[in-house]
Amino acid sequence: MPPWELGWPEALSRQEVADVLGPGLVSLAARGFIEVRRFPSWPEPWEHGLPVAGDELLAATARIELWSDSARMHLAAQITDAGVPYL
Repeated sequence: MPPWELGWPEALSRQEVADVLGPGLVSLAARGFIEVRRFPSWPEPWEHGLPVAGDELLAATARIELWSDSARMHLAAQITDAGVPYL
């Protein structure tokens, strides 16, 4: 699912969503619980995405527009086998 689907209606702003959820995605990816990929448009088949991790993922999740359904860059996260017991 793309990050903008992870927002919550009670959030005061997209900045708040990015500040709270961005580091969470980075942490889950660093632990191997999720895989994040970048897509030119969404929806796309999972295998068409390019993996995003580390500093690139940290920078991407800090971008406010990523958390909007009108984003020009689309990231999507998928739970890995390692993440299933936890997520």
